[in-house]
Amino acid sequence: MTPEHAADPYIYRYNILEFALGADSSLEITVYPRVWIPETTRFEADRARIGGLDRTTFNLPCPQFNLPPMPPNPGAGGQPAAAPEDQDAFARLNYFFWRYLSWQDQLKVLVKANILPMTTVPNLQTMARMGLERARHDGKLRQLWDKIMPFVPADKREPNPFANPDN
Repeated sequence: MTPEHAADPYIYRYNILEFALGADSSLEITVYPRVWIPETTRFEADRARIGGLDRTTFNLPCPQFNLPPMPPNPGAGGQPAAAPEDQDAFARLNYFFWRYLSWQDQLKVLVKANILPMTTVPNLQTMARMGLERARHDGKLRQLWDKIMPFVPADKREPNPFANPDN
């Protein structure tokens, strides 16, 4: 944020933060510092701040955090697990789920699809993400897509890209 009293030679800076799940239950935070370069009139990597590098990564141990294992039942209910070529379709399903459903609707869809994780997770977004991954693992993406589409505005709806199990 730029303070109200900022004036030349104030140096404009910002950081891009990237979060990732690291090995051994850790959180990896990569910081990409950026600084305004008036000569080129653009932001560039602020290498002076981190020893000549364009980014630095911090690894925070989180020993009490563990992702629950996925249930060992691929193809549950006679449905095949999602094929690798369904990656784009799964990305679209995620988009519609997060873009058009309120948190209440998200929870209703996860309950109706019977894909809530089997563990107690206090954060709804974490629970929803785990539910979406479980739907992919259990081969329930077609059914989940059909449950999401009624919440999407009619002009934004798309046909279900997941294979019909009856074909």
